[in-house]
Amino acid sequence: MKLKFPLLLGAILLLNLPVVRAQKYISVQRGQLQTIKKAHRNGRVTGNEYRKLMNEQDVIRRTIEKAQYDGVVTAKERNAIAGKQDRAARRLRRYRTNNERY
Repeated sequence: MKLKFPLLLGAILLLNLPVVRAQKYISVQRGQLQTIKKAHRNGRVTGNEYRKLMNEQDVIRRTIEKAQYDGVVTAKERNAIAGKQDRAARRLRRYRTNNERY
């Protein structure tokens, strides 16, 4: 009897593991969205740059949804999401200083 409870608890935790990992990426994306909107409101990002950043965030959102679709977020999917978020963060830093040339 004593073994059943920890075994059941372990199984529940393992089943929720992909959801917890996906939540990390979702919270990072929400933070990026807030930063982009704040930068646009403050005039640090032009309309064209804002559009590009928001399109990139839409791609990241769709990638996260696609990874969560089967309930398992694989290492390849995690790396793809993390790479897209890193690239978005670098682009946002560059745009906030307005160094892009058209």
